[in-house]
Amino acid sequence: MDKKNTNIKFHFPAKNEKDLGNEHDEIASDYRGKIIHYVTELEDRMNAVIVEYFIKDNFTTRLEFEHVIITEERFSLSFKFGIISYLVKHPFKSFGESNTHFLTVLDSLIGMRNKYAHYGFINKSPRHHNTTPPLRLNKLSHTTRATKTDFVFLNEKDLKEFYGDCFAVKKCLKELWNLIVESNKKKE
Repeated sequence: MDKKNTNIKFHFPAKNEKDLGNEHDEIASDYRGKIIHYVTELEDRMNAVIVEYFIKDNFTTRLEFEHVIITEERFSLSFKFGIISYLVKHPFKSFGESNTHFLTVLDSLIGMRNKYAHYGFINKSPRHHNTTPPLRLNKLSHTTRATKTDFVFLNEKDLKEFYGDCFAVKKCLKELWNLIVESNKKKE
């Protein structure tokens, strides 16, 4: 692969095709980790919104609710998305109307995170023209080995778009949290 045709900056100079493959895999792992990390930060913001809405006053109860319920494994990211979706469509409908793409973008980011978090990374991915690094992901299940293989191609442009979407969603979640805080003050 010609280095000038790629959108990535290599971490170290490749000496041969094997090193180039390892280099791509290293970058792909880095991208995968960043995607999971950034959506985990969004999940923390979602948690704050949910706790603020349901537990208004008692600090100790808020901590217990967050520790016992919100961080519970069965309280999935998809379930949290459902709660956020409800808040945006019902009690804070005006927020949803003024942020029309918020739920769509949040759902897309969660889907992307789930794909990278629940698929296993496998080395020796195929090359794709002008787009590196490829991630070869195998769908994992609890009872069997890999059940499905997908090839996902990412580059720096994709990652920058992803960061932009995360920033916009994070800003919306902060705005929603502020609206809930203000709403709670009015109810006092």
